[in-house]
Amino acid sequence: MASFNHFCNIVPLNIRGLASKLDDVKGVISKDKFQIFCLTETLIHKDEKYKFYEIPGYDIIRRDTAEKV
Repeated sequence: MASFNHFCNIVPLNIRGLASKLDDVKGVISKDKFQIFCLTETLIHKDEKYKFYEIPGYDIIRRDTAEKV
């Protein structure tokens, strides 16, 4: 049986508004190369383009919450 000596670095972070903290997030990511970096409560409007939030080497997978009526 094969031996696996690899670990996956996953970081979950409740950011409560990404726009004002984007530089901090980029700094953390560039310092510690995480495989998966999960952000919740980014407060990005569903119609907002996420091009501004792109980080080289990472894919954005986005799931907006349903709007409250």
